Amino acid sequence: YLRDEAGLIIDAIYRRAVTSECMDRISEINDFIQAVLQKKVCLIGAFRTQVVHNKNIFRILHLDKTKSFLTHDEIEFINQHIPRTYELKTGLFDYDDVINNKDKWLIKPSDKYGSYGVEAGLNCSLDEWVQIINDKINTDYILQEYCTPFKTQNFYYNDKNEPVYDMYNNMTGIFLYNGKVAGLYSRLMTGPVTTKQDEGRVAPTILACPSYMTIPELELPHLKKIL
Repeated sequence: YLRDEAGLIIDAIYRRAVTSECMDRISEINDFIQAVLQKKVCLIGAFRTQVVHNKNIFRILHLDKTKSFLTHDEIEFINQHIPRTYELKTGLFDYDDVINNKDKWLIKPSDKYGSYGVEAGLNCSLDEWVQIINDKINTDYILQEYCTPFKTQNFYYNDKNEPVYDMYNNMTGIFLYNGKVAGLYSRLMTGPVTTKQDEGRVAPTILACPSYMTIPELELPHLKKIL
């Protein structure tokens, strides 16, 4: 069993450390790893979540090998909703297209978070973009089509408690639990990607639906219906 410094048994752990951070400090957490392997502790945030945390999942979904066992509808869903993604490695993407059409592309580390290392062509001059691509090529980066978010007006309160209005790009995350929609996570940004430099913010989500639609139909019973 896994125990704390006082000798008490640890029954469950809510894991906030991402897998890459665990791997960076693997020598310090051997007892924890062994407890997980031996199923002596309940890990909330299992290591299997690494499969979808790694940005390479987008690239893998587009592979012919992956599509060979998917249905027609599943393939169509991928083609319509998952941006084209490539390894940023020589010979695996069209270098000239990425340089000459920089606004169509962004790059990001395959296994980071918090928008660390994300660079969008829209944010760069051509010379800057060329330098970024050349610096990151053949490293653990992916290249991805840039999808233009929809814009809405919103506001925040500044230090003087005054509302400041602006047009924000919207990025909505959909959370699933046990195969069903369980919540929404709304992020706003003034620039092409969600970063602090682009005034990245998290916004509350309010679900509004017509009177003929009930919350159970949406499988979001914990959200209030606004008529």
